[in-house]
Amino acid sequence: MKCAERRQRGFTLIEAMVTVAIIAILTAIAYPNYINYVNKSKTSTGQQAIAAAMASVEQTYLDDRSYPPVATPVAVPAPVIIDSGNYFTYTYTQGNTGGAGQSYYITATGNGPLSQYSIAANSNDVRCVCLNCTANPLSGFTDADTACPAGSTAW
Repeated sequence: MKCAERRQRGFTLIEAMVTVAIIAILTAIAYPNYINYVNKSKTSTGQQAIAAAMASVEQTYLDDRSYPPVATPVAVPAPVIIDSGNYFTYTYTQGNTGGAGQSYYITATGNGPLSQYSIAANSNDVRCVCLNCTANPLSGFTDADTACPAGSTAW
């Protein structure tokens, strides 16, 4: 009779294995979504850098009545790599639309795990971003573009 009155304590091996399996399945589903979310949030770094570069270039235009031929203060022939940061490599190019020094475009190409991410902006204030693009529609982005290419979105 004493055996029937005895209380069970703890979990069986099967219960523990089922719990671990459920956690593993949830992790397998959630982790890729988390990584994608983190990568998308890093694109804001590129957008901020491009917006800051645009402000600097526009200020130069107000002062000199032409866009700088190279990224200020870097003195290297265009196209110029403004910064090769952890997330993006930024390139500034003085365009040809409207005569010399009257247009420009800036691109940010993702590095490493962000290699499928691209951001671009030009003197027409067209700002485009392409996330998870296998074929980058912004690779042909220029100073003459007045809208984002198909496959990218405005930001």
